[in-house]
Amino acid sequence: LFGNMQMDERSSVYLNYRMETETPDVNYSGRQSTLTAGSRYRLNDKAGLFAESRWGNGAGPQSLTHAFGVDLAPTERWTTGVKFETGTLSNPLSGDLKRDAIGLTAAYAYERLKFSSALEFRTDRTKSLGTVDGSCATVPADGGCVTDANSEHRKVWLTRNALSYQLDRDWRLLGKFNLSRSSSTR
Repeated sequence: LFGNMQMDERSSVYLNYRMETETPDVNYSGRQSTLTAGSRYRLNDKAGLFAESRWGNGAGPQSLTHAFGVDLAPTERWTTGVKFETGTLSNPLSGDLKRDAIGLTAAYAYERLKFSSALEFRTDRTKSLGTVDGSCATVPADGGCVTDANSEHRKVWLTRNALSYQLDRDWRLLGKFNLSRSSSTR
């Protein structure tokens, strides 16, 4: 379900609810839902701001993420953007994960050619027996909580790239290149 309300000629608010009953790439069975609430504000014809929050709930991980960004259209053919995300993912199998990410985007479109690219840098902090703030989520049989030994800090670089060229009315060439590199304290 999706709803978008235009508040005035410059601003809008939106609400999106998604429920999945099957997600083949995760280890959970059952319903997983995501609620997204956000707003967009157009500063002028070339710049806009957005902010949104996403809540995840259900059979799998619970999450709360906030995103903020700026979209720019310096020319008719080019669009660019920058965004920042911060949030927590609580997974009953692997513990809590605190993520901060910053991303840059660029896209070009002219006649038959379309190109888009994104670069993102993430930092993840986890505590497999505890929570992000260091308190115990589960207490081991000996009564102690060893959170430092199970903490992990991960840095991730991601890039997503897509290219499309319309040969004629019926045919289009498509290409994608995605890459992720990470380093971890484990």
